[in-house]
Amino acid sequence: MQIPSFTINTAQVRRMTPKQPAKCLFLRCTAFVLSLLCLSSEAFSQAKAPAPTQTQAPKRQKISLKDFRVFARWSPKGAVIGVSPVSLSSDGRSDTVAALIMRKGANDADFMQIARVERAPTLDAVKAIAGEQSWELFLATSGATSDQEAWRIIREDRRRTAAALFIPYPSIGAALGMAYIDTSSLKAPDGTRFRYAVRYVLRGGTSVSAEPQAGVELKTGQTYRSAPPRFVDALESDSVVALKFIMEHASEQELRLAAVYRQVDGRGEFEQLPLFVSPGKLNATKANTPDASNEASSDAMIITFDDRVEPEHIIRYFVQMQDGVGNMGARSDTASVISLTQSAIPRITQASAKDTIGGIFLRWKPLAPKPYFLGVQISRADGPESPYTPLDTVSLHDSTYFDKTVYSGRSYFYAIKAIMLRLAQEQPSVWVSAAHRNSSKPPLPVYGLEGEWTRERLSTKDAKRKEISGVRLRWQSSVEQDVANYLVYRGLPGQPMGVVSLPIPPGQTTYFDTDSTLSGTSLYVYAVRAVNFTGQESSDSKLLRVRPDKPAPMRPPVGFGGYEEYGTVRLQWQPEAQEAYRVAGYKVYRRLIATEPGREQRENIEQAPKTAFLAPAEENAPKFGFKSLMSNTTTATFFQDASLKENELYEYAVAALDASGNESGLSAVFRFALAEMELMPPSRVYVREVEKGVELSWSEQTQSKGKKIVIYRRTEQESTPKILTVLDADETSFLDSNVKSNTLYIYSLRMQLSDKRESILSYEVSLRKE
Repeated sequence: MQIPSFTINTAQVRRMTPKQPAKCLFLRCTAFVLSLLCLSSEAFSQAKAPAPTQTQAPKRQKISLKDFRVFARWSPKGAVIGVSPVSLSSDGRSDTVAALIMRKGANDADFMQIARVERAPTLDAVKAIAGEQSWELFLATSGATSDQEAWRIIREDRRRTAAALFIPYPSIGAALGMAYIDTSSLKAPDGTRFRYAVRYVLRGGTSVSAEPQAGVELKTGQTYRSAPPRFVDALESDSVVALKFIMEHASEQELRLAAVYRQVDGRGEFEQLPLFVSPGKLNATKANTPDASNEASSDAMIITFDDRVEPEHIIRYFVQMQDGVGNMGARSDTASVISLTQSAIPRITQASAKDTIGGIFLRWKPLAPKPYFLGVQISRADGPESPYTPLDTVSLHDSTYFDKTVYSGRSYFYAIKAIMLRLAQEQPSVWVSAAHRNSSKPPLPVYGLEGEWTRERLSTKDAKRKEISGVRLRWQSSVEQDVANYLVYRGLPGQPMGVVSLPIPPGQTTYFDTDSTLSGTSLYVYAVRAVNFTGQESSDSKLLRVRPDKPAPMRPPVGFGGYEEYGTVRLQWQPEAQEAYRVAGYKVYRRLIATEPGREQRENIEQAPKTAFLAPAEENAPKFGFKSLMSNTTTATFFQDASLKENELYEYAVAALDASGNESGLSAVFRFALAEMELMPPSRVYVREVEKGVELSWSEQTQSKGKKIVIYRRTEQESTPKILTVLDADETSFLDSNVKSNTLYIYSLRMQLSDKRESILSYEVSLRKE
């Protein structure tokens, strides 16, 4: 079964009322109503009756039972019951005189008559029942040019009457005795079921039931549902615009009409335009034709209309479908058109592109402001054959644009056009191009630098594989487009870096540093820079520190020296080598030399640091009499030796060790001779009063030669102190119980080595006993 479509057109126009503006939309709607009425082919095959004359009596039409059909449809005014395709006659042309409308509710036992439908006997009565708007629509859809011609069509041409009957106002059907509007059904809740049946009263008083005799069922509130129409295409000119919509999945059992809404230049609300249905323009061709839409389904309908307009306006339209009894369907999307002929559209001219320090500067002649212009669009391509990509949109009042997103050494092609609120895709007005030479903007830094010391197998020309060691670097590709190459920099910590690579192509983001001079005792710092086409380099990437995993002898510490303090030698050396050479610890060595060494021994001492001391200390130190002063290594950079003897000459040296226990050679030696040491008194002496007398205390002694501590006392009247007591050197306190009250006592101490050798007196402390 072929699905019908219909077209709304304005080739022929008719104003609805004298008050309608001259520039209103004139529409004609073709409605396929015969399928709605479910007529049999016999009913449609009846020939049109001849017009009556003054001398010829009307010819009576023979009625068959199968002509009596009934349908029921829900509408905004209530249930609409179609009673017959055969016009009820009041002039003797038909055997039917009236129709009795029967209704049965869900709880009713039988049908009950609710109305008697008869045709209005005169033209004035028909117009009064139908209403002015419905009558005007009937005139347009029937093709009548006057009221008298429409009345003649009603009386003589049932087919044309039926085809133009059920427009969105069923009241015209009620006026012609072909429909009944059950307004009482509006009081029932939505979903209430009614069954309607019709009996026809024939001439002579008999009656027959319409088919189906059991009636047809209707559910209140069950409105017509439709897919929303979608806009397809439009043709624009300065006086007429034509639009095309498609509604998918249109059911052939529904009569559809289109209400058209319009808005001009965005002012006010959308206004509904009058509809004119023209059955003469019925188009039964399916809508999936090439000129409709490539996406249209086989059961779609095409809706087309045109509108006479004034030039240079932005006009928006949408359509909303209606069925034959006034139920509204879904509205379409909104289509925007411009009432302007394509050739009359102003275009941008006099455009230019110029390279500057910061980018490419575009200029064009500004367009005169028009309501249909939205702005100026600048598109850019990387080559003459490359696609253009929208870059930016500026105001219509602007006439310049500065493109800062360009890269040095590249050519750019620009398309400039005024963008419009229209359907057609306009071609750009002008094309311009320019090449950028950046001389002030360096590339962005390289990101994601990482790397490590590694060993890799490389293919050689003789098909053998060779393992090679080096530092493998990797980084992220630059996001900038004007990067010509990358450069790898290398240096030592705290020192300037230099380039160690050839220029690396921008598509390559790795480098293998296989320099044979890389030392395992050094820490190397790497950075990568991006270089643009004008030779400008970016700043350094993040710094990467890598130490080659190569065996290398440890170097001895530097800055070794020391001093003596109270018989203890304090040694120290510089710690700078810890990071660079991976120092894990140190060992201190010492050797004893006679007070007056011979000539041969002195020569060995002088030559050793220059020759044998460069070899690992653990192997060579014993050969020259050096012994380690510690059982374990130390990570400190100082050492104290309190085990010296007087009048002996010593030499010290230090060696560094790595994490694997590999030891460097000995450092430069430090020579020290400990002379006879002078005894010193205790450095700190304290005195306090206690219950039994006066208590003295002093600091613990570290002098190994001290044997005794001698305590002296005097009063303030005495000038020379006298020995109070003698104690062992390891004592640190004394109680003087032989004291008198209100007497000032002054105390001092000496360290004693023998009866003939004592230290000087300590400083004096005093206390008055209360």
